[in-house]
Amino acid sequence: MTDLGLIDSALLVAIANGVNSLKSLCHVLSGFSEDVVRRHLESLESKGLVKRRVKGLIFKREVYELTEEGSRMLEEAYSKLREAAEKLKRVAERADHEREGPEALKRALREAGLGLDVLPLVQLMALLGLLDVFLLPLFLDFFDPSMLGGYEHWV
Repeated sequence: MTDLGLIDSALLVAIANGVNSLKSLCHVLSGFSEDVVRRHLESLESKGLVKRRVKGLIFKREVYELTEEGSRMLEEAYSKLREAAEKLKRVAERADHEREGPEALKRALREAGLGLDVLPLVQLMALLGLLDVFLLPLFLDFFDPSMLGGYEHWV
């Protein structure tokens, strides 16, 4: 059985919910570059969890779909996202980020056992109903993709 990270979990859940092109996956996982998302997809493909298909006769485009094994991993993927969303809710309840700023957010995330890589996933969590949409500004107002540092760290 494959151990899924948070980003891989988010990709599996997004694909299962119909977000299946590289461009749309990058949009949902805002904050990660196309190159980073592509590398995660290639990793999931090599693990046999997703497969890439070309759709269209004239206007061809690549789409991703879950394999049987990927479908079996969905519950674990949802569980990882739910757990991260619960931790984010606790972070939101405890910290006064408006007054204390981005450093307080980073500290609160660290204390909750989350990395900065969770911030680009809050939009997907809200779309899935795992995170209250009213919490989005709290996290996204302080999120700057440069906070993640080198993207290669997340691959």
